Amino acid sequence: TNTLLDFRFKKKFKAENGTVGTSSVKVVKGKNTSTTAKPKTGYEYGSVSCTNGQKASYSGTTLKVTKVTKSATCTVKFVKKAEEVKNYTVKVAVVNGNSDVPSKTVVLNGQTTFKLTANAGYNANNASVTCSKTVTGVVGGSLLTVKDVKDNGTCVVTIGKTSYTNHTIKFSVVN
Repeated sequence: TNTLLDFRFKKKFKAENGTVGTSSVKVVKGKNTSTTAKPKTGYEYGSVSCTNGQKASYSGTTLKVTKVTKSATCTVKFVKKAEEVKNYTVKVAVVNGNSDVPSKTVVLNGQTTFKLTANAGYNANNASVTCSKTVTGVVGGSLLTVKDVKDNGTCVVTIGKTSYTNHTIKFSVVN
């Protein structure tokens, strides 16, 4: 008579920063096995590894071990998702002049500059700025620098008149 030998190996599954559907299973030598694995909120797949030289893969929510030859523990590691880059729109309005563009996109806590041009009779070096609470603006020369952007915001630049100093010139005729 022939005797069929049933070699079964114990497979353990673990997840870092997530959960597995089955933590332990017995598998016949040479066969495949799998379980579900899901990351915690805010985490995503990072890597998978097994002890004793076993090979595993992860796709979708399935952790799969192929051609089992030894007892082993397979661990899927979930890593924290990278934070999304937040972009905000900063608008500028110029009284007595204009800027190179009406608005720009800026990242959180970032900064940008707007080039200011004064109307005739006005001087960009004589300007003041008022910004919404979510941004800070500073005027220097013919540039508006907007920084510390926390949300969408607006800055209003008021360009002042060119100041003139009156000088008296006396002419005299010499014979």
